[in-house]
Amino acid sequence: MPRWDGDGESPDVFSVFMMVSIWFSVFFLLFIILES
Repeated sequence: MPRWDGDGESPDVFSVFMMVSIWFSVFFLLFIILES
């Protein structure tokens, strides 16, 4: 995954959305496993 090196290029919205979705899914699964 490309890193954002402050060279004036804005981060890709789709990449940010995908990364947030993956982390949300991971935390959601951990929550279910710990609660069960």
